[in-house]
Amino acid sequence: MARSRHSCLLPTQHEVSAVALIAGSNLALNGAFPRRLVVPTALASAVGMLLISRLSGATTEQQGLALESAPRGLKIGLLIGAPVVGAMVAGAYVPFTHKFFRDERIITADGPSALYELFIRIPLATAIGEELIFRSALEGILRLRRSPLQALLATAALFGIWHALPALDRLRSNPGARAVHKDNNLAKFVVVIGVCCVTAGAAVVFSWLRQKTGSVLAPIIVHYAINSGAYAGGWLASRRANQLAIRPRAV
Repeated sequence: MARSRHSCLLPTQHEVSAVALIAGSNLALNGAFPRRLVVPTALASAVGMLLISRLSGATTEQQGLALESAPRGLKIGLLIGAPVVGAMVAGAYVPFTHKFFRDERIITADGPSALYELFIRIPLATAIGEELIFRSALEGILRLRRSPLQALLATAALFGIWHALPALDRLRSNPGARAVHKDNNLAKFVVVIGVCCVTAGAAVVFSWLRQKTGSVLAPIIVHYAINSGAYAGGWLASRRANQLAIRPRAV
């Protein structure tokens, strides 16, 4: 029994390998690699994580990849994702929250760039890539030797940390973030920690969806709904603001 407790405390080779791959992927996706390589890098990282997960002994069911669970995951994902998209788009038009949607990279994007973000980068690199890495592969690895709660908390913490570098980047490009930190270093730190905590909380919801449906499809769809809705809302709202700004006033 002592040996069992000891083995549960020490990370396994596969757990260490998974965390190392996550760290390396995070650095590559946040500046180390050119932006045009973001999608293939994210997908390659997901494949690598799934391989580590299978080598650790996780089955397709434990990874949320069983075909028989896919219909339920699709159904629940769409039922939750559809209103989420509407809520995120609406948030871009609400005076209290619209400044958080006006990221400079969104409002300056032309049509082709917006389409690329909405239908290639966000679904492939963000929704599919991150959910396969965290909810499918990582949770599959951790649940082999950890309790469900331990696996949930570890995955959520790593998912929150995963968003630290993007949060640092948005300190400069997002007017909502700039309005909060006002170029104060302590405030910047608080903003980044806040983003990490919020995304860790989102990870708990994604994990719940994954376990509730037995399929990683559900968190993929809801993840995509959140990110694509926020991007689409910010882009559409900025187009409308620009049209109103250039519309001649009646004399």
